[in-house]
Amino acid sequence: MSTTQAPAFDQDVALTPLGGGSWRAAVPERWYVTTGANGGLLAAQATRAMELAVPDPARAPRSLTLHYLEVPTEGELD
Repeated sequence: MSTTQAPAFDQDVALTPLGGGSWRAAVPERWYVTTGANGGLLAAQATRAMELAVPDPARAPRSLTLHYLEVPTEGELD
């Protein structure tokens, strides 16, 4: 019986600073469901970017609403 290691969520929501308040994220293919990337991954990445942009625990995000205009594809996004 083989065991499969689950993807490391923290690794998959990690962002690379680009400067000027911009960040780069990656959308790995392992997060695909049906036709594109799971929107929850993108929401987690957006939340992480907000946390990094405003590093004040008293101003932590409390809610988030996203509307995806296209099916997210594998690769990098800024």
